[in-house]
Amino acid sequence: MIQGQGTSIEPCLNFAELEKRSGSNFAVMAFDATKAEGKAAPVPPYPRPNFHSPSELREIVGFSLELALKIGCLYYAKAD
Repeated sequence: MIQGQGTSIEPCLNFAELEKRSGSNFAVMAFDATKAEGKAAPVPPYPRPNFHSPSELREIVGFSLELALKIGCLYYAKAD
């Protein structure tokens, strides 16, 4: 959940393969991606960033997209 000035956005990522679906929201993806890379868990473990301006929102959404790309690469590398 990305929260700011009365606005909340929950980025999610879902994969569909055959009839199986998997995916989650930003907080769970951040925790899982960090753990998969062998790094320490985020603090707090399920981060929910706040934004106070449109530029901060763009930065957070940009990070979410980078995270989605990393998770997609990990997901498909694991499938091979």
